[in-house]
Amino acid sequence: HIEPASIRTLADLLAVASSAEHCLADNLADLADSYPGLEKVSKAARVMLTGIEAQLNSAGNPGEDAARAIESIENYKRKTASTGDDPDTLLKRLRADSDRCFAFYDTVVTHAKDEAVMLAAQKLSESVLERIDLLRDIANTGN
Repeated sequence: HIEPASIRTLADLLAVASSAEHCLADNLADLADSYPGLEKVSKAARVMLTGIEAQLNSAGNPGEDAARAIESIENYKRKTASTGDDPDTLLKRLRADSDRCFAFYDTVVTHAKDEAVMLAAQKLSESVLERIDLLRDIANTGN
């Protein structure tokens, strides 16, 4: 669990978002063979991650709270990697992780004290919401 209060600067937000999106991208890659429809989701995720990382390069270094949040994401990633779960379970986890990302970004929007942070979090939450819709469609069609 990552506290939105750990996000104070744009660098904090982008660093945490980059870590979370890399984790989700790895999960998408693990499911590519089972769900061909995920290619659209993967493409959108790559575009999102490219944008995050381009901004991150000029945003500076994240603070200690954001660094702890990134460590938490990395621990989660290690814990859930290669658990041998079936594709349906992995898809459910991907959907749940996307829901958590949306809730996190949405809360950052609500509590941001910096306009740049609020606008970036708003854009991230919109992108994740689109991903959630695509994942819901794939889960409903099994494709």
